[in-house]
Parts: sequence; C-alpha cells; structure tokens
Amino acid sequence: AISQRGLRIGPDMDYAHGPFHDLTDPKIEALVRKWIVSGRLWCLWFGTPCTWKSRARTTGAPDAHNMKQGEACARATIRLIECAHRHGVHYVIENPKSSGLWTWPPMHRCLRRTRAVCISRPFRSDGTSYQKYTSLCGTLPNLCTLHDTCHCTLPHEHLQGLALMPQPGSKPKWVWKTTLAGRYSLALCRRVANLLAPCAPHGGL
Repeated sequence: AISQRGLRIGPDMDYAHGPFHDLTDPKIEALVRKWIVSGRLWCLWFGTPCTWKSRARTTGAPDAHNMKQGEACARATIRLIECAHRHGVHYVIENPKSSGLWTWPPMHRCLRRTRAVCISRPFRSDGTSYQKYTSLCGTLPNLCTLHDTCHCTLPHEHLQGLALMPQPGSKPKWVWKTTLAGRYSLALCRRVANLLAPCAPHGGL
C-alpha cells in the first residue's frame, strides 16, 4: 500500500528475519541511527513486541530469554525514537491498546519528552471480524485523524483459541488467533499510506 503511493520503504527490522534485522544488536541499531542522522529516513514505524509486558498471559511465568529480548528491543526503540526526535524525524509506535508497554515508565517518559500524540482505533474499523483496539503514538502529522471507535452492532469474533491455517506446500498449521490478529489489514495500511504521502520529502525512505 505504501509503495503503491510512490513511497520508498526501508528494510523491515525484525529479529525474526535474522541477525541483520535485529535492533538489539548495537551494530544494527547504530546503522539505523546513521540513517536517521544522515536524513535517509524521515519517518520510523515501530511495532515493538509487547508479549514481554503482556497483561493477558495465562500460561504461567514468561520465558526468560523472551523477556530479556523483549526489553532490549523496547529500550532500542526508545533510543531510536529520541534520536529521531533530535533530528526532526517523525515516528509512530503501534501496540495493542491494552499493552503494558504504554504504562512501562521508560516508554511513558519517552512519549512525554517527544510530545507524542496518542490515538486508538479498533481493527473492526478496517474490515476485520474482530474488534481489537490498537493504539498509535507518535509525531507524524495528522496522526489524530486515524482515531476511531467501533460503531457496529453485530457481535465480534472473540480472539481466543486456535485457528487452522493452510500452509503452502505443507500440512495446515494451528495458529493462535491473537497472532493472526497482529497483522495489519490492507485497509489500515492504505489509511497509513494516505497519511504518510503528503509528509514525505523527496528522496527519503
């Protein structure tokens, strides 16, 4: 949706894609910081993992490695947000509205220091069968126009349990519904692209 608006997109920094995409690696973080300072990036979009601060955990104690990795990623997010703010680069961070990341003191202080605008909207507004409210906080101009509430009267799908998902070239796989609901709908991506396009400078990512 973003590239269709003629915008260039930087690499997806997600440690699930391998070590060269891991923001918890100081060398990778330094590279992104270099892109910010040099003006190669004009807007950052963070989908920082929230499972380590989840309020919905019902399966006992969290995995120690995931906790450490999650906090390291959140702290890297804060450092990059503050770097972006110093150099006039916009940012947006997205997490479920109920995420403990929003009340985590270091993140809360960072959002206040950078004067972030925070809004929420239900995924139902973008055509999903489930309501799931997400929050967006950041400095992107007109971010407030994405705020919305659910006005439908029909029942919503409950994000509980597993769904059997087809897998190309292999057997179907059971996947948690909450994991599937973490993906952005095409309608939301198009709304974000429409918001980004008027703000994009010539030659920026």
